[in-house]
Amino acid sequence: MHAVAGASAMLTQEHACVCQNIRGAIAQFAIQASTALFALPKRLRSKPCLPNFFASPGDITCTMCLVGEISTLGSSSCWVDYDYYSAACSGLGCLIAQFIALVLLLTRARLTHQIVDVTQCNGRTLVTTLEPHGVVGRSGRSVRVHVSGTGHTHLDGWFRVRRLDAIRLELQSSEGQGISDGVVTSMGVLRHPVLREFIDAKPLVLAMSLTLLPVPWFLHFFGPLWSDTRSQVERDWNVKVRLLATFMGTVLAVIAAAIVRTSRANLMTPLESRLAAFRQHLRTQNPNPTSCDRGPSRAVRIEQVIELYQFFHDMIQMRSAYYLNENIIKPLTSHVQLSYAELAGPSTLQFFVSHYWGTPFTHFVHTLQQHAMTVGAIDWSNSSYWICFLSNNQWKVADEMGGDDAKNSSFYQALCSPTCLATCMVLDSKALPLSRSWCLLEVLQTYRLKKENSDNTVFQGLLFCTTDGVIGRATDGCLDVSVALAKRLVDLSVKDACATKPEDHASIMKLVEAEGGSQCIDTFIRKSLMGTLTQVQTRFANDMQLLIGKLGSSTLEALAGPQAVLPTLLSSRPAGSTSKALQEMDPGATLETAEDVAQP
Repeated sequence: MHAVAGASAMLTQEHACVCQNIRGAIAQFAIQASTALFALPKRLRSKPCLPNFFASPGDITCTMCLVGEISTLGSSSCWVDYDYYSAACSGLGCLIAQFIALVLLLTRARLTHQIVDVTQCNGRTLVTTLEPHGVVGRSGRSVRVHVSGTGHTHLDGWFRVRRLDAIRLELQSSEGQGISDGVVTSMGVLRHPVLREFIDAKPLVLAMSLTLLPVPWFLHFFGPLWSDTRSQVERDWNVKVRLLATFMGTVLAVIAAAIVRTSRANLMTPLESRLAAFRQHLRTQNPNPTSCDRGPSRAVRIEQVIELYQFFHDMIQMRSAYYLNENIIKPLTSHVQLSYAELAGPSTLQFFVSHYWGTPFTHFVHTLQQHAMTVGAIDWSNSSYWICFLSNNQWKVADEMGGDDAKNSSFYQALCSPTCLATCMVLDSKALPLSRSWCLLEVLQTYRLKKENSDNTVFQGLLFCTTDGVIGRATDGCLDVSVALAKRLVDLSVKDACATKPEDHASIMKLVEAEGGSQCIDTFIRKSLMGTLTQVQTRFANDMQLLIGKLGSSTLEALAGPQAVLPTLLSSRPAGSTSKALQEMDPGATLETAEDVAQP
């Protein structure tokens, strides 16, 4: 029994040991299992996370850091990359600084200012620009500028200007003296010298540009100083970013400056806008302008001349054909390279116009209108005139002049036309056309035609036309102009005439000598004027006789009226007491008889 009990106790003890050993093994297995479970991600990731990647505890894969964050090898998190933001800011600074500096320089460098008008005022030459000219002119001093494209030889070149206001300048000579020789135009450009355009015009712009321009290069050279903690590769990358930003700023600045300069260049002056509108109007009147033969087939109707003047009259003002040709006629015809007559619709000439280009165009138009109304009767608006700056092709002037032989010129061909009824010389009291060589050629041809066709009653010869009408016509006295013209012709000789080109004058003088010399032409002009002056004298004498008669009748009626009334008012006085009363007030006073008043 005791043996059994002992054996049983021994079995129980062994079982406890076995159970204890089993429990220990299980516990150890559990510990090892849990340890293996927690260590599983590390075993799955054969390598730690690279820089700029991170893996939180328990994550199997590595995650890239966000933009602007950074991490090191095997990091479990990312943090703010201050060097990244520093590089981004420096790159942005390079772009902005380069853009602003270059835009300011490129939009101002060689900038042209369109001229709206150049005119004379109180002995000064004033220039008006389309946009603010930017001239500062500190302390009222003048600055140097270059003017071009004005169509006026005296206005193209270097000058000095003095600021009057934002768009007006006073033009002075290169020595700073005033200009008062009558130069006028409504076209052209004004430009400042290189560099001086910033110093004289906008010094603040230059200062800002010079301040910003070195900024990108400053960042290039000194940027790495605050990035020493980064690797060489990253520092090189930052340099490339700044260079790229500088390049982009340059490209954007060039594009922006090109847009600004193009938009400025496309701005139209008031004259250019008016020209575009009138060109469209002419296109409706003559849709397909074509070239025609030189000479008589290129005349213009008087209504076309008046229409041209009325459309541009506020710009023409008292300016001459010199202004009209360069500022209006040539721009209108530039796209077709034809004469104005061909552009507007040509006619066959009836009258040839001889004139001086320096005559105000308003005087010129009014003179021709008076002539047309005098000779054209009801249909005067269709009277056609050959006018050199409207009938000649201003783009082929050499061809129009006929070379060395003046007989080949369009002037000569027009005057020789059988349809030409007269030569209308547009005159004022100074008789300036007679001092020009080409007008002399026209007078010479008129003289020849009149001599060769003395029996021809159709050709009227040389007519002296003024704004008051044709001198010598029955309906137009033109006394003042006639007397002034006669005084002028007393000392005027065609041998003193001149031309813009000396070779033209020499060619014309050869023709004059062939026709008998300058004295012969002087005699013809004086005889022509003497005939008209005789008619003026007759007209003046008749008009004066008529006026004196009317004044005498009016005076008689004025004196007869009071005499009939005085006895009524002074009924207490006897007859004849009125005369006595007047003599008492003034012993020398007498009453004139009606016969005395009526006498001239």
